[in-house]
Amino acid sequence: MAERKLNILDCYTDLKFLSQFCQDRPISDYVDNPSEHNQWNSLYNFFKSSSNLIINCKNVNQLKKEINNRKELIILKSFVTNRGSTRLEINPNKFRPLRKVTFQNEFSNPRSLFLIGKESLNQKEKQTENNGFLICTENDYLNSWNRLNLNNSDKNPESLPVRNTTVGLGLKNWTYLKNYRLPITCIIIADRYFLQEQKLLEYNLYPMLNAYVGNPNNHFELLLISEKRNCWIPNAKIVFNEIRNQWIEKNNLKASLGIVLSGSKLKEHDRGLFTNYCHVFSGDTFNYFTPTGEYRTKGTTISFYSMTKVDKVNVADSVLLNLKKISNQVSMSGNEEDFFGRIESKLFKHIS
Repeated sequence: MAERKLNILDCYTDLKFLSQFCQDRPISDYVDNPSEHNQWNSLYNFFKSSSNLIINCKNVNQLKKEINNRKELIILKSFVTNRGSTRLEINPNKFRPLRKVTFQNEFSNPRSLFLIGKESLNQKEKQTENNGFLICTENDYLNSWNRLNLNNSDKNPESLPVRNTTVGLGLKNWTYLKNYRLPITCIIIADRYFLQEQKLLEYNLYPMLNAYVGNPNNHFELLLISEKRNCWIPNAKIVFNEIRNQWIEKNNLKASLGIVLSGSKLKEHDRGLFTNYCHVFSGDTFNYFTPTGEYRTKGTTISFYSMTKVDKVNVADSVLLNLKKISNQVSMSGNEEDFFGRIESKLFKHIS
């Protein structure tokens, strides 16, 4: 049986950014500034062994010509060896779409990250708003990396306690998910019970999306997968209209919505929220709160897994592959009550 190919992050970078990244390598003693060392080294290791690195350059000769500092060349050469299953690519053609304000459709892999010199991307904010990808410049890349890699254990730890939140951090309401918000082009939520009661959408699904997704200007996909027998009404079109009217249109969002109601049972490990850069796993249904704000969940933790880590990508892709099969089976059945809207997520397209 062939080994499954992981859809790790594609990192697009230009020479200006790479040059600055190499220059930023910490020269102080680790003891004096361990945080600086850890941040830079974790990003270096990500470039080398946990992502596909695509460099905007014609060839190796151009690279050597434009980056001739010995220190920089040593670091760049180290990217070539021992990459494992990841790839290093030198290709200027891959960067042509970046000249446009909108390039989302031409970088079809949702797990794409852009690291670009400040002079190359003076419209960063506008482009981020129009595309939904994470775009970093040489001035802000470590802050963006900390958010993406979940490096700040005080603000956005990998796991948050639920219910027992009297001491320290905890998920007291959905608003806290703002701390984990990143640009987005795709989101999939799979949960056996989160469509069980229509009234609970107002206190769980909608505020969860408001906090985690926000109000992006770019177009994005939203696919919801649940069990037909556990839905308040076993009709995907009615569910579609409810969510479109009460969340998408009310917030003036540019979202393509899809609903899948499976006749078969979703497994516990299928539960999750998946985006370009993160996999959110809940120990219980995402219906955490009652209309009065009290806890109704039996879960004890909610976990956030960054797609910068190969082992987390492996777990997420395994679940997404199963959800892709479920979605395909439902659509092939031809029963129009079981699916409605756009159910072919780009997150499915790049896993096999």
